[in-house]
Amino acid sequence: MCAYLLGDNKLAFLDFQRLILSDPKNPMVHVYAGNLLMTTGAYSDAIKAYENADTVEVTAGSQYQRARCYCALNNLP
Repeated sequence: MCAYLLGDNKLAFLDFQRLILSDPKNPMVHVYAGNLLMTTGAYSDAIKAYENADTVEVTAGSQYQRARCYCALNNLP
């Protein structure tokens, strides 16, 4: 979060990647990574992160955030 607030998106995402590697069976780490990607405008990558979360465990949060990404991309499947 600090790296993101300081404008260092690369470092922020690297931190999330480390978190994912340390706890890959926690769907929320994938959701948080998706949230970071979505905030930076990387909607397609955010969708992938939410899909990864769903492979661990389907959550309402990942479903909701993925829908928001599709809306931002004007691509409603």
